[in-house]
Amino acid sequence: MKLQGRIPVESLDEERLTNIERRLVIGVSEMSMTPARTPRRYLAFAGAALAVAAAGVIGWQLHRPGAVAPVVAQDQHLSMKTDADKSTLALDDATITSDAATAIDITRGDGRVVVEMKRGRLDLAVQHRPGRVLVVRAGDTDIEDIGTRFTVDYDGASGVAVRVTEGEVKVTHHQQELRVAAGKAWTTDRGLVAIADLEPTVAAAAPKPSVPVVVSNDVPAVPVARDHVAVIPAQPRPPVRVATTEPHAQPAPPIVRTQPTVQTVDPYVELRTAIRKQPIAFDPKIDGKADAANEIAKLKKVAYSPTTLGPEASQALYQIAVLLHRPLGQDAEALHTLDMYRRRFSGGKEMNAAMWLRLRINCGHSIDEECRRAAYTYQHEVTTGETAEVAIRITNAQ
Repeated sequence: MKLQGRIPVESLDEERLTNIERRLVIGVSEMSMTPARTPRRYLAFAGAALAVAAAGVIGWQLHRPGAVAPVVAQDQHLSMKTDADKSTLALDDATITSDAATAIDITRGDGRVVVEMKRGRLDLAVQHRPGRVLVVRAGDTDIEDIGTRFTVDYDGASGVAVRVTEGEVKVTHHQQELRVAAGKAWTTDRGLVAIADLEPTVAAAAPKPSVPVVVSNDVPAVPVARDHVAVIPAQPRPPVRVATTEPHAQPAPPIVRTQPTVQTVDPYVELRTAIRKQPIAFDPKIDGKADAANEIAKLKKVAYSPTTLGPEASQALYQIAVLLHRPLGQDAEALHTLDMYRRRFSGGKEMNAAMWLRLRINCGHSIDEECRRAAYTYQHEVTTGETAEVAIRITNAQ
């Protein structure tokens, strides 16, 4: 075949055209994707480099001189036992002195120190610090420091005695809280008392031996001091002359004076006596039963009248309860009337007197749970005075 000025072109079949077309498409796709891939690759390299740098900085911080790794705070436990003599432990701003035969466990946590007594006696001097609580635990009794000096005695079973010489502590016993101030003491068997009443002198507590006074016929007796009181013996009889042939007369038998028997007092009887000694506030002072019934009829017109409101009605309803209790002796009706008073006049001026009257009625026959509940309610509303002291003694009575 001859060429006449043209380059011969070989004809392409369908398959070859398809392959050429595919390669062109792939090439164009790669050219278009290359610019987008490059920044991502650089970004991955930059992220890896940043992670390596951060790890290096952290490693340098942890290994540089003076660096301390963070430590998770844990409770510290300490056991102490005093065998022969006293020992003293300085614990931050608290000083704990233990007597012989004392065993304690101390747990220190975040803002809380718990001294758990097994038995013995502790003297504590604690400075109050906000954010820190120090608790002495003796059996089922917790004594919380409120900045003070105090002593705790524990027999290892159930007997606890707390004496406060400075400041104040909070005692929690059987889910009931009580504040014990300086000069006061608290025990599981006597409740709140003065320290002087808790620790009478040995001379007053110990029984005195009887001192016999002997009177003879020949030697005059002299006064004998007993209990700081001079006792003058009986006047001696004149001597009796006898014949020498008769046997000598025998001296008179000695005169022995014994101490009087001390009568013990039932503490519950003493509490009920203390309750009755307290006057009833707003008492209409009517003793006769007939007069009391007539007065109640008059008071009901005032207490239940729809036109009578305020202080006059509240006082009338309270005085009805007083007269039902005394002189009529209808205590159940009196308590029902006091419930009505509390519902109608919760802010009445006789509210404290009504709570005391409820205590008086519930505790007048026995010191039981109803009595203690009434005393507990009263002492939390009325915190000072003789009636409050009586209520505290009732609450702590065992």
